[in-house]
Amino acid sequence: MGQAVYKSLEDIPFEVDLINVFRAPKYVPGIVDSCASLGINKIWLQEGIISLEAEKKAQQAGISIIMD
Repeated sequence: MGQAVYKSLEDIPFEVDLINVFRAPKYVPGIVDSCASLGINKIWLQEGIISLEAEKKAQQAGISIIMD
């Protein structure tokens, strides 16, 4: 389809405004860690995805996170 795909957030060669997460809740805390280290300050979790651990990490890092 002509769209670039990257293995991780760290591999994206340009600035990212928002991360839209389609992963199981157990992976979200690590995604928050990556966002914090990259300066990405907005995360949107799709319906049904809830991680209280990730929410706490995001709040501590100054990241806006929307769950479920």
